[in-house]
This record gives sequence, C-alpha cells and structure tokens, in this order.
Amino acid sequence: MTRINTPRKTFLINFGAKALQWLAEYVEDLLITGGLGFIIWASFLVSKLLGLYVLGFVLVGLGWFLARSPTDGR
Repeated sequence: MTRINTPRKTFLINFGAKALQWLAEYVEDLLITGGLGFIIWASFLVSKLLGLYVLGFVLVGLGWFLARSPTDGR
C-alpha cells in the first residue's frame, strides 16, 4: 500500500502551483523582455554599430519607463 499525500509530493505540487502562478503574473514582462532581446540580437546581426544604437535606445527607454512608472508593490 502506498501513501499518496506524502510531504515531498505535496511540496512538489505546491511548488508547481506557485511557479505557474508566478509565470501567469509575469508573462507579459517576460515576453516583452524576450522580444526586446531578439530585436537587439537581430540589429547586432545587421551591424555592430546599429546594434549598439538599438541597445542604447532600449536601455534609455527602459530606464525612463522605470523612473516614471510607480512601483505597484508586486
């Protein structure tokens, strides 16, 4: 006879539920960050100078956005 609700199994279930909840909460941020990363990578493939300009604009824009937007306490 096997026990179903062992502490290890419930820990893994709780961890999986918390991981899915975190992913659902931050999925937009992850997709935006991934998209910006691919745009920067593609511009570096075109030219190093263009890649540096795009990277600079992205970092300045991100810094401006983070400075202007209030933290909502996530």
